Amino acid sequence: MNPKMKILVAIANYGTKNLKYLQVLLDEYRRMPFQVDIVILSNEPKDLGPNLEVIVGLPAKNPWSLPFGHKRLFAQRVKDYDLFIYSEDDTPLTENNIRAFLDSVGILPDNEIPGFLRYEVGADGQKHISSAHGRFHWLPESARQVAGNTFAQFTNAHSACYIITRSQLERAIASGGFLVEPYEAEYDMLCSAATDPYTRCGFTKVINISRMEDFLLPHLPNKYVGVMGTKFDVFQTHLDALKQIAAGRRPAVTALPNSRPPLTPPWLKSYYEPLSGELLSVVPKHARSILTVGMGTGATECELVKRGHKVTAIPMDSVISAPAEKQGVEVVHSQLDQGPARLAGRHFDCLIIRNALYLHQDPGSMLKAFAPVLAKDGRFLVQEPNFGNLQTRAGRLLRGAGARLRSLRQGGVHPVSPARVRRWLKSAGWSVEQVVHIPDTAPSKRVQALQRLPLALSSTEFIVTAKRSG
Repeated sequence: MNPKMKILVAIANYGTKNLKYLQVLLDEYRRMPFQVDIVILSNEPKDLGPNLEVIVGLPAKNPWSLPFGHKRLFAQRVKDYDLFIYSEDDTPLTENNIRAFLDSVGILPDNEIPGFLRYEVGADGQKHISSAHGRFHWLPESARQVAGNTFAQFTNAHSACYIITRSQLERAIASGGFLVEPYEAEYDMLCSAATDPYTRCGFTKVINISRMEDFLLPHLPNKYVGVMGTKFDVFQTHLDALKQIAAGRRPAVTALPNSRPPLTPPWLKSYYEPLSGELLSVVPKHARSILTVGMGTGATECELVKRGHKVTAIPMDSVISAPAEKQGVEVVHSQLDQGPARLAGRHFDCLIIRNALYLHQDPGSMLKAFAPVLAKDGRFLVQEPNFGNLQTRAGRLLRGAGARLRSLRQGGVHPVSPARVRRWLKSAGWSVEQVVHIPDTAPSKRVQALQRLPLALSSTEFIVTAKRSG
């Protein structure tokens, strides 16, 4: 790396709350052996020391629009620098991060940009990957080897920071997707500004998992540990699975390959579903063999194994299932529509479909297709999100999203309810035994307010248990 390389760094810093974190970033950039110019985007004047520029002003009335200010800055100075870095004020980069970026960009195609993920450190000193939560996951089919390095795509484009070369920035500007007014879509306004090179400008963000430590950035506040994110030991099993796929030793399979919806609503399936006590409570104790469909990291499945059940799973993909495999869950890597054929001749005492039915093109046909794998006296358990609760209904009215949730094609999901699942099960030849509502686990004030409502109106998820009719 040329020590004379000129780098422009833009950091968004609103108010004074994060000044202690900002100082960490400034100290790191100032000790680098390169020509680094730093610009702080702020909503108010600040004295942050010598050799530092502060640009005051919001691109729009919304305070969250501040990060969009870096775009015009980069465009104005595109000819003056070799490398451009944007970041939020609590996510530092090191010299090693920059060197790893340049090493990787030198071996990748022109339309791919090496990107980063964020982590936090728990009280036990262990890393938690805060980028890996909810609907975000690795794309198995993206894993590949390039010049001895393994790269893959992670669906969370946001890492509060990005690096881009001059030529890439010029292409991004020319695409028409870079210099845009502040907006929010799949990501909120704060995050959209940091993801636009990958989501609007024709580039793809890829992660060099062979050098994962160089592409992990600390989120200094450590405020998400225990709230969201994935422990590093679990995350490591996913990296190992990706390396196996890239080497041809593991299949690259996605259960619902066409499930990415047009709206990406907040209720999309979590790939990191927590242990479900409610689901465990309705699993028949006599069920020696259990099939689960739509498994993520598999906390509930692993607990079932610990309790002595033999568990087989069709996971959401062939990467997310890796930690459950290590704990004794038998995994069948298959698309959901091909699952029944893959399991032909096998019978299970209990079949669990967990938050996958509402993403399928034809839920009724899916239930019918899996019915033959159940033993004669087997039980069918279906757990799905409750679109009929008051929170979702109110949100749909306020955001005008009601019409878009009437079908999979319009909203990306089937707005399921206990009544609808009952109808699907009945048409598939099943008799419903009970409906179990799962309480909201949102912050305490919200929970206290919802506790006064019937569970059918406040639950975030529900479970329907059924047996064969007759």
